[in-house]
Amino acid sequence: YIRSVRAFCQWLVQQRYLQRTPCPQQLLPIVEPSLPRLLDQQDWERLLQACEASRGKPTLVEQAATRNRAVLWVLFETGMRPAELCNVRLSDVDREQGQLKVRGKGSKARWIPLRQEGFGQLLEYLDHARAKTTPSGTRRRSGEEPLFLTESGRSLTENTISLLFG
Repeated sequence: YIRSVRAFCQWLVQQRYLQRTPCPQQLLPIVEPSLPRLLDQQDWERLLQACEASRGKPTLVEQAATRNRAVLWVLFETGMRPAELCNVRLSDVDREQGQLKVRGKGSKARWIPLRQEGFGQLLEYLDHARAKTTPSGTRRRSGEEPLFLTESGRSLTENTISLLFG
């Protein structure tokens, strides 16, 4: 609001309705940037518990739980944004090196290593839960399918991730 008022007052001066602006230059408070809040052990445990689905067919429930744990661990260990995670493809997983290729802003690709726990959760998802999920929609070249899929076989979206862990 202050910026709008200041801009309006400067326009009034330019249009010669006022001789000088009534808004002082230092009207905006100086705010130090805040540091991100780190997770404590209890928050982490609650997020892991949120990965467990409580209803549905047993196989679908376990597949979703496995996927959710893998998503959580990958986000935690890599620090990537949910939008970046949604764009990771099967071909972006390097099983030998334990890395993911991530495309950030401007489609710049970078390789991010995973730690043992996160890579283990990802492999559990790939080898057991994702293998049982049938991709739907348009046919893609092998390896170009999204890494993380919904129960219906569609790509995860930022909104889905927000609903899962928000």
